[in-house]
Amino acid sequence: MKQYEVVVLGAGPGGYQTALEFGKLGARTPLIDKSKEKVGGVCLNLGCVPTKNYLESAVLVSRLEHFKSSGLRLDYNGLNLGTLKEKTSALITEIRGGVLWMKKPLRSTERLLVSKAIVGAGAIACEFATFFNSFGARTIIVGRSPRLLPNEDEDVSKALARVFKRSGVEVFTSATVAQTKTEWNCR
Repeated sequence: MKQYEVVVLGAGPGGYQTALEFGKLGARTPLIDKSKEKVGGVCLNLGCVPTKNYLESAVLVSRLEHFKSSGLRLDYNGLNLGTLKEKTSALITEIRGGVLWMKKPLRSTERLLVSKAIVGAGAIACEFATFFNSFGARTIIVGRSPRLLPNEDEDVSKALARVFKRSGVEVFTSATVAQTKTEWNCR
């Protein structure tokens, strides 16, 4: 029977970092998780890291006019979502470094959809809505909660709702999705 100094259960951000740190100290430390495909948890694989990387691209595009008015000559030829996906996957891989995993590709298309409905009103949903809207996709958020960001202060929620309204993101709160239909209309 194998013996270990430490056993870490759960390969989310806390779990895999804990396993890495004990491994660096020389401890035999197995990392046990129900899924090899999601080492790092939702934050690393589908939430915080991908959305922050996507949002950084959106922020840069939103600043282009400022840069141009400051005398910089810049040509913007649109978003290459495939390249952004590759860079995001590479970032996730880098962050996971030292942990064995099977990489699950990001759920997106090579081309940007003309419209996107996002189910949920939490932070990750709002970040993806910001990303898609910044690149010109008609963006709709449908959430069960009575407001955006239900776990945050109500003033923050109201401020985000105003920003979304100004930028054209359609928000439906206290709503559920009864049926979905996918039509692939990309650009």
